[in-house]
Amino acid sequence: MRLSTTTLFISAAAFALHAAAGASTLKKWRTPTGGVFIGETAPPGSIELKEYTDEPRPDETVTEQPNTTSDRQSVAISLRRHKIDEQINEAATRLEEIRSEIERLKKLPGLLGRSDAVLTDARGRRRLLNPHEMKQKHLRELKEIEQQQLAEIGRLRQDFAALKQEVRSQYGGTAPDWWRDSLSCPKCPKH
Repeated sequence: MRLSTTTLFISAAAFALHAAAGASTLKKWRTPTGGVFIGETAPPGSIELKEYTDEPRPDETVTEQPNTTSDRQSVAISLRRHKIDEQINEAATRLEEIRSEIERLKKLPGLLGRSDAVLTDARGRRRLLNPHEMKQKHLRELKEIEQQQLAEIGRLRQDFAALKQEVRSQYGGTAPDWWRDSLSCPKCPKH
């Protein structure tokens, strides 16, 4: 069976993105619909065809370039999806860190020795914050950052939904075999 130029190029792009992300194993799968999927985890019902490690052997390197508008669109979509996936995972990791810091801070009796322990009121008067006030101030700051991270995750989900719609419209209302309908973000909060 001969693979299309699109499939070969998308496979090469997936391998390059995977290698750039520092992953060590990439697999080639045959999907239930007969398509080819390259990634760590294939769609349900797929059959593993081959496993790639850090460096492809010379005979595995695909050098074909996309030669049609459809090929270029497929590659561009794959790259955009990868970028969204990467950004949402970074935001989710940061959110997890912020939430962990909030929980840690809640357990402390108060903060001492902070360099921002001075509060300036509306009249310009300055006073030192007591440990409880410092803790509350820091908690408010962390809660604000938490909200920013949640907003960023929401924005990235909207970007992905728009990309998903774009893919469906470009492929006649149905997604191609290589498209996954959900992001891979285990640390993301549920909707």
